[in-house]
Amino acid sequence: MIGANHKPKVVGSVGDPKELQKQIKKEDWNEYHITARGNHLVQAINGHVTVDVTDEDKGSQGTSGPGRPPLLASSPCNCTPGRQ
Repeated sequence: MIGANHKPKVVGSVGDPKELQKQIKKEDWNEYHITARGNHLVQAINGHVTVDVTDEDKGSQGTSGPGRPPLLASSPCNCTPGRQ
């Protein structure tokens, strides 16, 4: 979580980093799934959540700009798979 003081704060875990690393295919295709809804972002690799963050820093949040790509709320974003 990123708090009002602009600093990240760990409030939980998505799993053991070594176990999550085992899920990443080093010489093969990996499936990435990224969900961004408002100030909440979740990233999964090969079906395993690797990032789950909520940005509570209201001062740095915006709806557009270099850190926020324009997204349409009515349709999902499809990305072309690539190698890691």
